[in-house]
Amino acid sequence: MKMLTGAAALLRAGGALVYSVCSIAPEEGWGVVREFIARRPEFAIDRAPRVHPAIARELDAEGALLTRPDRGGRDGFFAVRIIRTR
Repeated sequence: MKMLTGAAALLRAGGALVYSVCSIAPEEGWGVVREFIARRPEFAIDRAPRVHPAIARELDAEGALLTRPDRGGRDGFFAVRIIRTR
């Protein structure tokens, strides 16, 4: 949370950052992002990020990339784009 908060402080309205971790643990991925958004209403998850078509197929309904070893033999990875709305 500390790194996300620090990076977000550098964004102006309309700016974006990607929060990513090499983990599939909810408390390191979505848990951090949801807590951050709850505390900082001027930020939102980009639910439709512009990405390469090969990556777009991997995004979930909320716009996050989550790869898992049990799905395709990949390493566990989480990434989501966060935008500053105001």
